[in-house]
Amino acid sequence: MTHLSKKQIGLGLLLTLLLLLGTLTSVLAQDKTLFWQRYDVDIDVQTNGDMLIEETQQIDFTSGSFHFGFAAIPLDRVERITDIQVSEVINGSERPYTPNSSSEYGFTTTRNEGNLEITWYFPPTQNSEHTYILRYRVIGGLRIYEGGDQVWWKAIPADHNFPIESATVTVMPPQTFPKSDLVVNSYGAPLSGDPAYTDRGAVVFNAQNIPAGQELEVRVQFPHGVVQAEPPSWQAADDQVRTWGPVIGVGSGVLGLMLLIGGPMAVYLLWRSRGRDDAIAAVPEYLSEPPSDLPAGIVGTLIDEHADVKDIIASILDLAERGALRMEEQKKETKMGLGVSREFIFHLEDAGQAQYPHEERLLKRIFGSNLKKQERKLRDLQNKFYTAIPEIQQMLYKEVADRGYFYHNPDSVRSRWRGLAMFGLIVAAGSAVCLVVLLGEYSWAVACPGLALMASALTLISVSQHMPRKTAQGAEEAAKWLAFKKYLQNIEQYGDLEHIKGKFEQYLPYATAFGLEQRLIKQFSAVNAPAPTWWGPVLPYPHYGGYYGPHVGSGSPGSAGGPPGPLAGDGSGMPSLSGMSEGLGTSLASMSDGLGTLLSSAGSTLTSQPAPEPSSGGGFSGGGFSGGGSFGGGGGGGGSRGFG
Repeated sequence: MTHLSKKQIGLGLLLTLLLLLGTLTSVLAQDKTLFWQRYDVDIDVQTNGDMLIEETQQIDFTSGSFHFGFAAIPLDRVERITDIQVSEVINGSERPYTPNSSSEYGFTTTRNEGNLEITWYFPPTQNSEHTYILRYRVIGGLRIYEGGDQVWWKAIPADHNFPIESATVTVMPPQTFPKSDLVVNSYGAPLSGDPAYTDRGAVVFNAQNIPAGQELEVRVQFPHGVVQAEPPSWQAADDQVRTWGPVIGVGSGVLGLMLLIGGPMAVYLLWRSRGRDDAIAAVPEYLSEPPSDLPAGIVGTLIDEHADVKDIIASILDLAERGALRMEEQKKETKMGLGVSREFIFHLEDAGQAQYPHEERLLKRIFGSNLKKQERKLRDLQNKFYTAIPEIQQMLYKEVADRGYFYHNPDSVRSRWRGLAMFGLIVAAGSAVCLVVLLGEYSWAVACPGLALMASALTLISVSQHMPRKTAQGAEEAAKWLAFKKYLQNIEQYGDLEHIKGKFEQYLPYATAFGLEQRLIKQFSAVNAPAPTWWGPVLPYPHYGGYYGPHVGSGSPGSAGGPPGPLAGDGSGMPSLSGMSEGLGTSLASMSDGLGTLLSSAGSTLTSQPAPEPSSGGGFSGGGFSGGGSFGGGGGGGGSRGFG
C-alpha cells in the first residue's frame, strides 16, 4: 500500500467520523414539537351511573421523531376505570391496538401514584398527522345528589405541553331533558361561545386555541332519579372538603397574617421590657482619652456584649502595655532565597501585672500553668489554644456581670432566649407539618399559622443577641467607651496625630477591641510614631524602649567606634515605628507586615483546631415524600396527555 493511499484512507475515516458526529449532534439537538389540531371528548352517561368516555386526538407532529402516546387519568374521583381501548384512524378506518403489549400498535395500562397510566406504541413517525382514539368506562365518577346528578369532568387536562387548536366536549345525559332542567358550567379555558344543546339533549362545549398548560373542565347537572346509582364512595369526603376548604383556608390565612404581624411585634415588646438597656444621661459625642482604666478585653465585651477573640488579643496587648510580656518578630530567609519567613515569639516579663482572672488564665495558657516557660512561639499555640477560649470568654462575661454592668451574665441570657426560640421554632414547624397532614386536603393555607409562628421564632433568635440588659452603670460606661471608639475612628479629624503620636501604645489595645487596630497602625506609622516598648527581642543589657536597628554612622551600642548608648537629642532613646521597621530590614510599611501581621494572624492561630479524624462509616439514605396530591377543582378526569 502506497503512502498516498494511506493518507486517503485516513482522510476518509476522518470525514466519516465528522459526518457521524454532525448527524448525531443534529439528532440530539432536534426538538420534538407537535400540536393538537383537534381534541374532542364525548361523555355518554349510562342509566347505571357509568360514563363511557371517548377521546379523539388529531395530532400534527411538526418536528422530531415520536413512537408512543401517553395518558394519565387520576383515580381520586372515580371508583375504577375499565374497558380501555386504544385505536388509530388509518386511511379512514380504525386500527385497534393490542392490549398489554409494548410492541408497535399495542398499549399497556398501569397504576402509578394514584393515576391510571395508559401508554400506546406506534411506528416512529415525524412531520405527519395522526388521529388516535382512547375509550374507557368510568365507574363511580358521576356525582349523585337529591337535587340533581352531575357530570363534573376535566375533559382537557392541564398537563399538555403543546397547544390545542380546537376542542369539542360533548356530554350526553342518560335521557333527553328539557334545556330548563339542566344546569351547565365550565372552568378553565374560555369557550368560543355559549354551550350548545342538541336535539338529542346533548350539551356541547367548544373552545379554540387552548394554550399548553390550560385545562377545560365541564359540569352538567340533570334531574335526579333517572340514573339508578348510589353516590360514589369518595363523594361525601370530597363534598366536605369543598364545603369547608374555603372556610378553613380563609381562616388559616387570616390567623397566619395576624400571627405574622403580632408575633414580631410581641418579640419587640419583649425586648423593650426585658432587653433594652436602662436609660442614662447624655455623654459627649467623643472622648479623646479612655474614660476609665478598664482593661481593653473587658471594654470590648461591654460595648458589644460578646467576648470575642479580638477581646482576647486586646487583653494580650493590654498585658504587654503593662509590662507583663514582650513580643518579638524574627525573620529568616527561606531556602533558595525565595522569600522571608516570619516567627512571632512571646516573652514573659512580669506575670504579676495580670490583675484579672481572665488575664491570669491567658498567661498560663500561653506560658504554661506554672509560668515556667519564659518564651513561647505563636505557632506553638496552633491547634492548642482554642480549648482555652471558652473558659476565658466566660471569665470576661463574669467580670462584666460582677462589676454591675449587666443584670445577668450576657452569654447566659442569650443562650436562654435562643434556646426558647429554637424550641418555639421546632414546635411551630411541627404544627405546620401536622396541620398540613391533617387538614391539607381542605387547603394548603392551614400551614400559614405554623409558618407565621416560625417567622416569630426566627425573629426571637435574631433578637436574642440583643437581650442582655445593661444596668444604668453599665449603659453609661459603654456609652463613654463608644464615645472613645468614635474618637479613634475619626482621630485625624478630632486631633493632631503629630502631637498625640506618643499615645499609640496606650490606644492600641482598645483599638484592637474595637476592630480598628490596622487603621490605627497605618495612621500612626504615617507620623513616625514611637514603636511600642514591648515590641522587639529581649535584650541582654538595659535598653531605652523598643528594639532598634543599627545606628547608621555611629555603630551599634557597645561596639568599637560608636557611643555605648544613644546620644542625647538624636531621638534614639525611643525608636520610631519607621525606625523599628528599618531595624527589621524593610521600609516603614513593615509595621503593617510586622505588628499588623501578628495581630491578624493571631486570631486564626488562637482559634485553629486540629483537623477531624476521617470517618470510617458511611451516612445513611432515606426515602422522601413520594409524590403529592392536587387540591384543585372538583372534577374527575384530567391528569396529563402527551407523546414521545
